[in-house]
Amino acid sequence: MPCFPKRFVSAFRRGLTMAPASSDTLEVKIPLTKLPDGELKEVPMGDQNILMIREGSTVRAFGSKCTHYGAPLIKGIHANGRVRCPWHGACFNLTTGDIEDFPGLDSLPCYDVTVDGDTVTVTAQKGQLENTKRIRTAAKYEPNSPKSDDVVILGGGAAGATCAENLRYQGHKGLIIIVSQDANPPYDRPKLSKALDSTFDAIKLRSPDFYEDHGIKVMTKQRVLELLPDNNTVTLQNIEEGSTWSLDYGKLVIATGARPRKLDIPGSELKNIFYLRSIEDAQGIAAAGAGKNVVVIGSSFIGMEVAAYFCSNKKAKSVTIIGATNYPYERVLGQKIGERIQKLFHESSDLVRFVNGSHGGVKEFVPSSGPGSDQQSLDEAELGRVVLADGETIVADVCVVGIGVEPSTSFVSGSGIKLDDRGFVIVDEFGVTHEKNDINHIRMMRTNVKGIYAAGDVTRFPLKFGGSNGFKDNVSIGHWGLAMKLGEAAAASICNPEAGPRATVPFFWSVIFGKSLRYSGYCPDYDDVIIGGSLQDLSFVAYFCKGSRVNAVATLNKDPVAAKFAEWLYAGHYLEKSRVQRDPMEWLQEPIDSKLP
Repeated sequence: MPCFPKRFVSAFRRGLTMAPASSDTLEVKIPLTKLPDGELKEVPMGDQNILMIREGSTVRAFGSKCTHYGAPLIKGIHANGRVRCPWHGACFNLTTGDIEDFPGLDSLPCYDVTVDGDTVTVTAQKGQLENTKRIRTAAKYEPNSPKSDDVVILGGGAAGATCAENLRYQGHKGLIIIVSQDANPPYDRPKLSKALDSTFDAIKLRSPDFYEDHGIKVMTKQRVLELLPDNNTVTLQNIEEGSTWSLDYGKLVIATGARPRKLDIPGSELKNIFYLRSIEDAQGIAAAGAGKNVVVIGSSFIGMEVAAYFCSNKKAKSVTIIGATNYPYERVLGQKIGERIQKLFHESSDLVRFVNGSHGGVKEFVPSSGPGSDQQSLDEAELGRVVLADGETIVADVCVVGIGVEPSTSFVSGSGIKLDDRGFVIVDEFGVTHEKNDINHIRMMRTNVKGIYAAGDVTRFPLKFGGSNGFKDNVSIGHWGLAMKLGEAAAASICNPEAGPRATVPFFWSVIFGKSLRYSGYCPDYDDVIIGGSLQDLSFVAYFCKGSRVNAVATLNKDPVAAKFAEWLYAGHYLEKSRVQRDPMEWLQEPIDSKLP
């Protein structure tokens, strides 16, 4: 008998036949009866797996991995004509393979399928199988396009980068310019706090060739100084040279994001006090903190990820986390989860110490040479200690401050663009009633000034999900995937002022000590938290309730529950608090497309 690889033997046993159609082409044959109608199936093909879906006599085949971080989509949620990634919530259309919701930028590769009687044949080039991502067809830049079609995007983060790409995908042929304060083109910013020593090449979103091929000009190291809507110009400053200049636009997208909130206390000008926003910040923190006494101020997601980085493999000498609550994450995730994660830190590292609760805040930073030293000016002095309001002094060679963010909108002053009382750009309402479901919609992303749009963390927008009696409020949310969706919506609005609404559900994640916490929905003012599973075993689902409804879930080692809840809300369903009180896991058995009892 021929010696087939185990993969081939396994395939034959399941009724599949695989053979190379030519040196560059592979085929897989499978009986139609092996593909249950309406269900996803993962099928081996060459050295890869493909994802197949049957709808009656129609069969389609796609790449099997999420184009974001490579999660197996077979373990995700299939509903509403798409599949949602189990890890971070990206969604892919199961007719076209196109990405519909974020994170991630690319679509799934699609493979040729023929159905002949009861035999389904999938054909793919070897190169197609090796490349697990597909870049969508894009319009070409036409240099002779009218100036009114020029789109200038302020900001090179998630919203700005996604807006630029989607302008091309949706047919825009005019000039597109991304103006960024960063020293580098767009990169995967959520990785910074999880891996402080990341290099640009490791986390860049696109190659330089991509932007050149798509006619997208990226201008880095440019600070926005002023908007002049009457003249359709923006005033910029070259950060390296200090010179100022003006840039004309036909349409403008404000996607400048948010900047870290800073402590204004004595000693804040000392060296080795860091705020994390850019890759240069992250690399500086990693280098400065190696083998040193590190203090982290702030015990929410950024602060805790930074602390976990230094605790892992004992990268620092000591790590002290100063929080404003009794336990980390308490405001977002509640006391019980915060207490368990604090315990996880102690289980994972003997370097860490928590200073929580009633210390009264940080009073001042003291230089290493001591107060009143005449050996060096404060501008040259390095941090030596952190002093708390209750008098406690903590040795600190390096301090990382993560106490929240503020919108980067100082340049908007005097432009006539409406801001809320915290400085976020207000975009027009998009919370409308869908003809089938009353769900979360992103519509136009327009400011009150004609021709100017805003997207991403810099905006305040109406969020609505969970039916006519579900969540509804004007919000500002700093999630990477959501910022990408807002950028896509702005692009759609520019290309087609009558563009229909686009639905989404907030989804974010955090990683500490190799464990991924996922959160979907939105419930900042929860009044109860119901936990299913085991906190002790770090395998749980937490339901965040407001009144009688569940508006968000957080999970650890319970994939794909967060993805299912997001798709549940996307479909216009709601989840009653009383239901999860009776049985926290029972609702997971119900198909999303059915009506709730």
